[in-house]
Amino acid sequence: MEKKEMNIVLAVVICLLLAGALIFISINNKANMATENSSNDNYVNEEVPSPTLGEIVKTGDTVAMNYTGRLEDGTVFDSNVALIHP
Repeated sequence: MEKKEMNIVLAVVICLLLAGALIFISINNKANMATENSSNDNYVNEEVPSPTLGEIVKTGDTVAMNYTGRLEDGTVFDSNVALIHP
């Protein structure tokens, strides 16, 4: 092969390697984001005073509470209140 053809082949190989590296990084970032988003960020992990009994809830304690999940438009998508107070 001529020197010009070798340079073209080398350039194509380098481009393919760079594209593969970018795809690999992209896939790993998505996997890391999924792992980070599934963490327990929504759970209380500290002592919180109970408003009714004045007791302190500690990590590892079992607690009960009522909740209602609403969308931004106010639509209820989940609740345990109706199960407790029909």
